[in-house]
Parts: sequence; C-alpha cells; structure tokens
Amino acid sequence: MFFYRKLSADSKWIALIVFLACVPHIVTYVESYFEIKKETPVRYVFFNIYMIQELLFLAIFFNQFFPSGVKKTIFRTSVVLCFLLGVMLIIKNGFTNFQTIWLCFNNIAYTMWSLLLLYKLYERDDTVFNTSYSLLFYIFGLFFYTSCTILVFGLWDYIRSHENSYLKNLNAIHSIYNVVMYVSFSIGFIIEVKLFRPKKS
Repeated sequence: MFFYRKLSADSKWIALIVFLACVPHIVTYVESYFEIKKETPVRYVFFNIYMIQELLFLAIFFNQFFPSGVKKTIFRTSVVLCFLLGVMLIIKNGFTNFQTIWLCFNNIAYTMWSLLLLYKLYERDDTVFNTSYSLLFYIFGLFFYTSCTILVFGLWDYIRSHENSYLKNLNAIHSIYNVVMYVSFSIGFIIEVKLFRPKKS
C-alpha cells in the first residue's frame, strides 16, 4: 500500500485484486468473532461481489497480452462465458448463495489464461528465464492457486455440510496455496519497487 505508486500498471491491477480480496475475509472474520450465524451469511454476498471484481480486473490484466490471433479469440470467448455463467447462476441461485460452480469455472479460465501467457512468453527456445521479471511471479502465483484449489471449491458445499468428513482436510490445500500465491505476488511487488526509477522533471 505504501509503495503502490512505484508499481507498474500491471502490478497495480494485481495489487487492487489483493486489496479487494481483504474485504470478504474481514467480513468473514467479523462474523466468526461475533458468532453471527445466519442461514445465508453476509460474507457470501461479499465473496460474490469480489468474484465479479476479480474476473473483471483479471480480464483487463490479461487482455493486453493477447492483442490478436487464436489466443485472443480463446481468451475473449472464455471471458464472455465466465460472465454469462455468473449471470445465469446468480439469477438461478440468488446473490446471497456462494457461487462455487462459478468460482470453479473462473479458476479453470484463470489457469488457462496463465498457461496461454506462459506459452506466449516462452514459445521461443532461446528465451532465457528472467527472475527479475515480476510478471512471472504474478502468473505462477495465480496459476498454482487456481489450478490447485479447483477441487476444494468443487467440493465446498459438501465439505461445509459434512463437518466430520476427511475431505475437510482439503481446506489445508486451500490455505497452503493461498499463502503460496500471496508470497509470489509479494515477491513481484518487491521486484517492482526495487526497479522503480522516479521520472525526471
């Protein structure tokens, strides 16, 4: 937050996503702390709002990397499908229900976008892996989180309704890859700040 102005345009989109993700988690903490129990918890509304924001910002973030060709067609088609599915599920299930199907579908799309971008960056054999390239840390963080948590969110409702099930241990996977993603993003932010050069007047 303190060094936000030193981030590149790409990094600022990722930072905004991270900041917005704090809101539903804070609401969840407040509900848990005060033991607020409702049939439809308020946090689900905030998580659904965040899913819309996340999809929009990640679509803007990735769009610049696919200006033309087959990758552009695949990317934009998947964006439209994600938004249409979201609208359909919200109309059907309501905005107060956690849209796990939509979240899983979005995560599959994010995984695909990450792989498309990685393929574009390294489709030439003579390309050298550059660890100072902060974009890579954003892509890797997002890729590992979205690809490895699809199963968790796919079984979300079952896990919540079966407290004694061994599948509840899958929550640990979510926590681990959450940490991996944020650490990866943080490395990217640190790289950006270190490379920052103020504009000369």
